[in-house]
Amino acid sequence: MESAELIAMALKRTGDQRLEASPNDHRNVINILRHDYSPYDRHVQNAVSDKLYNAILNEIAREFPWLATQCARDKEAHERNLPRKGSHNSWHLCLDSGGPG
Repeated sequence: MESAELIAMALKRTGDQRLEASPNDHRNVINILRHDYSPYDRHVQNAVSDKLYNAILNEIAREFPWLATQCARDKEAHERNLPRKGSHNSWHLCLDSGGPG
C-alpha cells in the first residue's frame, strides 16, 4: 500500500471514530497500524512495560521505511513519558496491573 493511501485511510479512520488527528500524517498512520493492525491494544491494558510498543514500532519501521524516522521519534517520546522505576507513579501502575510488567 502506498503512503498516500495509508495517510488517507488513517485520516478517514480518525474522523470516523471522532478522534483528534495529529497534524503529522506519519503519526496518524503509525497510530492506525499500531491500534488496528497489531495486537497492541489487546495486550497493553494495565501493562507497565514498553517492550511491545517498541517491538511494534520496530516492525512498522521495517515494513514501512518511510515511517522509520517518525517511529524512532515516537519511541523516544514514549520512553520519556513512562514512569521511572521506583517512582511513586510506577508503584500505582504495578498495583493496578496486579504486579510488575
